[in-house]
Formats: sequence, C-alpha cells, structure tokens
Amino acid sequence: MKLRTIVIEDDPLALLVLTGLITDDHSLQFDGSFTTATSALMHLEEYSADLIFLDINLPDIDGFEFMRRTSTQAEVIVVSAEKSNAAEAFDFDVRRFLHKPVTPQAFTDAVAAVKINIAARGASAQADHIYIKSDHGYRRLEYSDLAYVESRRDYALFQTRNERYLVRARMKDIEQSLANHPGFFRCHRSYIINLKMLDYFNAGEVHVLGRVIPMANAQYSALQRVLNIL
Repeated sequence: MKLRTIVIEDDPLALLVLTGLITDDHSLQFDGSFTTATSALMHLEEYSADLIFLDINLPDIDGFEFMRRTSTQAEVIVVSAEKSNAAEAFDFDVRRFLHKPVTPQAFTDAVAAVKINIAARGASAQADHIYIKSDHGYRRLEYSDLAYVESRRDYALFQTRNERYLVRARMKDIEQSLANHPGFFRCHRSYIINLKMLDYFNAGEVHVLGRVIPMANAQYSALQRVLNIL
C-alpha cells in the first residue's frame, strides 16, 4: 500500500523538488501540499496521512508549533535550510532531517527509514477485524464484512453486509484505525469504502452493496492508482 504523503512548504523551489521526488517514488501517494501549517492542520482534521515533509520556517506558525498542535500519527521528515533546527527536530521524534537543497539520495534514504519504522509498527498490528463500541460493550466487526463507513457529524455509520451500527466516532480516527488494511479507501470526506465490495465507479460516484456513494474529485485519480487501472 502506498504511503499517503503531504508536504508543508512555502518555498516554491523546495516544494517543486519535493513534489517531483514524491511523484517519482511509486511507494508514495502524493495527497497535496500546503504553504501554511494552519491549512495543513485543517486538512489533517479530516484526512489521515502516513508521511509528512515539514518545513520549519513557515509564514504563520513554525514547524515545531505544528508538531505540538497536531494529533496525527504520521511519520515526519523535517526539511530545513538551517542545520541548527536538526537538534530540536529530533526532540519531536521525527524520522529524518533533510537539509536544503534536498538531494535524491538523501530523500530516498529518509523514505527508507520511514518505511522501516512503519513496517515495525504494523507487524504487531495486523488483524482481520476491528472493535466498535456498542450499547453494552464492544462489538467485533470483520474487515471482510464491512462494506463502508459513513460520517454523520459526530457519529459514524458502519454498514456491514446485513447490519448497520451507529457509533460516536470521527472519520479521521476511523481512517487511522483502518490504515493497516489495504482494502479500504476514503473516496469522499464522509465515506470510507471496502474496495472488495466496489461494484462500479466513475468520476462522480462509487457503487457499494447497491448503494450509490459520492466520489470526491480529488480522489478519482487516487482510486484509479490504487486499483491499477490501465
């Protein structure tokens, strides 16, 4: 599964270099760039990321303050023109520090370190099910039985083949819980679908278990990449 990757960088040249390197790496999925930490924080309130390339000197709040404020579990690679930022960066448990200008080899080495750490975390997290809170405890849901999850404000609807469950939960947290399973895809800010139950899709919608679900414009190309469309 490709690593969902975003860049937080306000320098046009540095952004161009990083975007090109990410696009050329087939193990990464480029999910967008942000020139301010605030806009990135807003994105991460709705969507998960696996990897963040983070500049320190940003126009609103700096990269260190960004890391203090975010609750994301994504791996962070700090990118900075000032080597003096390296020591403080590692206090935040970032995976690597890249000094500008970023070279292809340094980029490759940093991404490799991220993959090793994610693999180590995931080795103990492999499962074929999740648990959701029910009236009298927690109910086990098999991944193979879960068709889609629908956001309903402060709640989420879990639709299985034959049942549905309404749970108080945020889509961001649900997406993070499903991150270790490659069979799920967030096609819209309000929907996560099980790709094994995907019957049909086009640029505007997907069909799962006979239900027509909206497709976000930005996710259409991403879905094609995930499915290896020719």
